Amino acid sequence: MTVPPVPQQWRNSSRGVLQAVSISRPVMAALEREGFAGSVLSVFAEACNLVSDQGEVVALVSQRVGNGPLNIVLEGDGFLSRGLEAGLPVEGDGRGIRIGGALNSEPYRVSLAGAEVWEPRLEWDRLNADRPELKANLAILHDHLIAQAPAESLACLLIASPAGGRSIESTYRKAAQRAIEGLLAALHEGDRQGIAAGAAALAGLGPGLTPAGDDFLLGLMVGLRTWLQFLAGRGLSVEEACQAIYEAAAGRTNLLSIALLRSAREGMFGEAWHDLLAALRQGEANEVRGAADRVLGFGGTSGADALGGFLAISKNEKKLDLKGYSPFDFVFTGGDL
Repeated sequence: MTVPPVPQQWRNSSRGVLQAVSISRPVMAALEREGFAGSVLSVFAEACNLVSDQGEVVALVSQRVGNGPLNIVLEGDGFLSRGLEAGLPVEGDGRGIRIGGALNSEPYRVSLAGAEVWEPRLEWDRLNADRPELKANLAILHDHLIAQAPAESLACLLIASPAGGRSIESTYRKAAQRAIEGLLAALHEGDRQGIAAGAAALAGLGPGLTPAGDDFLLGLMVGLRTWLQFLAGRGLSVEEACQAIYEAAAGRTNLLSIALLRSAREGMFGEAWHDLLAALRQGEANEVRGAADRVLGFGGTSGADALGGFLAISKNEKKLDLKGYSPFDFVFTGGDL
């Protein structure tokens, strides 16, 4: 599906037209249904985040960033060089988005004409978590994360046992380790209050545009949807678990993280996750590593933090009938996946 063209006079009524290549289906639906009124939240070289008056986030991104549940992908890059800045007024509808225009200056416009509408919801029923190929490819992903994860990422809390020489040198990482242990144990027991407490402790924790704890929670929700058996017999569906995680985190972090976690609650993730799960299902080793690198490429540690949450579920899924365990006893410490 593509967006129909807009009138030529609309395209010519601004000092700059940014052409959309693709747009997330939920973003397109919201623009067509209720439009958009808000402001620029933040601007980076390859992303310009917009926030509506109701707190909803839409991200204008370069093609290198690619499709995501919040994203409108534009031709070109270098948003900072275009003069976009935080606080500029924004309005839009199903034809496009207008940015700025105050104080007699001409606005920038995002044209949605011809943009492909992209579906962020993964087809979870196509990913069989018991496939032999998946088990082998998870081992490849595990080893690749060990080799590539930044030393300051939350994934590195889980890579080696205490004897492995990796120290937890910061207060936030110590807090993260306690919260992750509590959250995985609560999921194991179907303990809703414990799930909420663990998610609340991770929400907004650590550095980054999307804090590390939020990224871990996002990856955890990918894992819960991939391994439905993790919650089997716990009196808790994956939808209920993801809802509990989202509700606990929503008031404790920033608007961008809240929007991404809301999408994760609904089973919607970025194109890099689509590629990774497809590679895990039936890809070759080099395809798994390449897809993992695309996830790892987000932020300083965001991708590694999220992969930590994802693999935490895959490792612990095999250990749930053990009593008195610490989740860190078997997450990323080697052995069979």
